[in-house]
Amino acid sequence: MDILKISIAKLISKPAGTALSIGLFAVGVVIISLIINFEKAIQHQLHRNLAGIDLVVGAKGSPLQLILSTVFHMDAPTGNISLAEAGRISRNPMVEKTIPLALGDNYRGFRIVGTNQDYPVLYNAKPEKGTWFSISGDAVLGWEVARKSGLGIGDNFSGVHGLHEQGHSHDYFQYTVTGILEKTYSALDKLILTPVESVWDVHGRKSSEKHDDHEDCDHDHNHDHGPAVVDEKADPGLQEIIRKVENEEELSREEMLIFSNYKNLLTTRESDPSEEITALLVVFSSAAAGVTLPRMINESTNLQAAVPAIELNRLWGLLDFGFDMMQLLAWIIIVISGANILVHLLNTLSQNRYEIALIRVLGAPSYKVFLLLISQGVILALSGWITGMVITRLIWILLPEITGFDLQFFPALSSGEVWLLFYTMLTGIAGALLPAIMAYRVNIHSTLSNS
Repeated sequence: MDILKISIAKLISKPAGTALSIGLFAVGVVIISLIINFEKAIQHQLHRNLAGIDLVVGAKGSPLQLILSTVFHMDAPTGNISLAEAGRISRNPMVEKTIPLALGDNYRGFRIVGTNQDYPVLYNAKPEKGTWFSISGDAVLGWEVARKSGLGIGDNFSGVHGLHEQGHSHDYFQYTVTGILEKTYSALDKLILTPVESVWDVHGRKSSEKHDDHEDCDHDHNHDHGPAVVDEKADPGLQEIIRKVENEEELSREEMLIFSNYKNLLTTRESDPSEEITALLVVFSSAAAGVTLPRMINESTNLQAAVPAIELNRLWGLLDFGFDMMQLLAWIIIVISGANILVHLLNTLSQNRYEIALIRVLGAPSYKVFLLLISQGVILALSGWITGMVITRLIWILLPEITGFDLQFFPALSSGEVWLLFYTMLTGIAGALLPAIMAYRVNIHSTLSNS
């Protein structure tokens, strides 16, 4: 007796009940499979965005908000910080490198970030087209920005005040696209990078005159963000460039590029206390700095130091609770699937007791009748798992277009999904066990005599 063929034929003869059982299994499997792959993707995305940043220094407020706004670019900044204080942190011997960030404007919802070329280097980003920004007004587009905005090399655009797409446009200041980045699968893909000087120029004297009546601000318009700090111990070539800057001599584009690259390491002798940036990304020079520097900044300055790794763990704790609740719901659905198999096979058994008795009369042993029912439970569970895996992959393909969430990898079969198959099969067997035992115990003589 071919048990597998008979089991499949039995299930096909009851399409409604079979489809319901497979569908319930598939729903539970899809939820759990998506959670498994989402956790992996989100953890990868979060760690990708950290990019070796050891510390973020910003205005007092929520440390998690500071990390979300400056590392992940998912929240509003906590405020601005003094460039002079940021310069003192940069000169601390425990600090290897600092990268300034100046936020406040956007273009079609994509944030314009004033920074230097050390920032994209954190993500190993390279221009896919064009060149890096070098002077005020230059702009390098993230991959997603270029794709959705339609901007190309040489195009001009102006930013909108604030971090929302609707707002006051800075039409008097035009950015020029000099480059488009390769896809990095990080927050960089959705950013517009420009020299810090661009942000200072947009929100300098002209900006304060034009925007005094606007209250929806993410930064202070009355403050010029000031020049980059300079270090007189730089190499002779840089010293000559600094001399030209001080004497207001014209610089070539190459000299402007050199000055921009070194500006975060330079310090001015006299710094205006009103000069501000949004945040300072810090890379430690030694592991010991991770213990002492954040505490020193938080206790002895008006600034806030947030450790991305700590805040990331806190954020993941919040997300993990939601994932656990969704997994619990999925397992409940899978248990219901097992109960549905039980009901489905019991109904089938009650309607086909005569057929089972005839099969026994034709010479089939009791254990084969038992296996006939068990195999139906296994087939239903396996079909639900396969259907769930297929649906999960289809959702994964469509997800970036639906949600805008970039997924760097296509999920291969993970160990968690293999275990899910094992648990799903056990559920199918458990659901079929009682009907199988009842079929095993069918009394041939009474069944045939009562039919």
